[in-house]
Amino acid sequence: MHLFFTDQGKVGQVAGLSQAELSSLLFARRLVPSGTPVLLDEAMRPVVPVSPWFRSLALKRKDAKTKRSYAYSVLLLHFLLARGTDLRSVTETNLREFRLWRQDEAEEVVGDAAWDRDWAAIESLYRFLIRIGVFARQPWRATPQGSNLASRIRPDLRVRHMELDQYLYLWDVGFGGLAPDAGLDVSFRGWRPHRNRAACELALMTGMRIQEWSTLLLPELGLVDGRRPAFADVELKACAMFGRPRSVYVAPDRACGTAPGSARPTSTTPPSISPDSRTSSTPSGATCSCSGATAGPPPTTRC
Repeated sequence: MHLFFTDQGKVGQVAGLSQAELSSLLFARRLVPSGTPVLLDEAMRPVVPVSPWFRSLALKRKDAKTKRSYAYSVLLLHFLLARGTDLRSVTETNLREFRLWRQDEAEEVVGDAAWDRDWAAIESLYRFLIRIGVFARQPWRATPQGSNLASRIRPDLRVRHMELDQYLYLWDVGFGGLAPDAGLDVSFRGWRPHRNRAACELALMTGMRIQEWSTLLLPELGLVDGRRPAFADVELKACAMFGRPRSVYVAPDRACGTAPGSARPTSTTPPSISPDSRTSSTPSGATCSCSGATAGPPPTTRC
């Protein structure tokens, strides 16, 4: 068997059909999105029911990374065929043997997290087989906690909250170019520290994801030819999650702080981040409404 991924930009030549006709046949008439996996047998015919399942993933608008990850679940089919069975006659014992082989006996073994991704693909495949009538129910026993073949590991949280003093320390030292004693850090290699701070506030106050705010352009905020709009409604499209358009409100102080030539603090007193107390001066366009906050020594936790 051979696994391929569709790519409209690499349509080849077929006798009797122009490239435009071939592209129209494969991608316009049949609506096969680029990146869709296709599993072919030795005679170059689609393997049923795996290839229809792949197409159903594409029609559900699964992203390319998910489709590619799910595509390699065909290792299960190879495993079953090598043992004289197939997807239609699989048993729970077969699936447990596949898990044992995948995690302990294969040439490239995987851990619990990778197995859980494989298992999510297998569950998706069998939900599709039940929906099209190949199975009346799943071929493994269910438990009150869900599937008894998943690892049930509890992954550590990837997102951790920051305390106020940690955020202010990051704002002053990480983005503002100050040393822990509130002096100027001459080794700081950032550029336009007040814009850095404003961008930090923009990420925090608007809820935009990193791929969204890191690609934001000044004209999208209305900051053109010295204009300072009262507010900005930014339309996120291509950079939004799953490419689904949405609108984000940006307050004027956050927007203006990112403009070229943003004003520096008018106060002559540098922001203090001493061990006894911390008060941060307020740069124009990048406020952190935390005046009067006190904290202990600068945190040692790296954020």
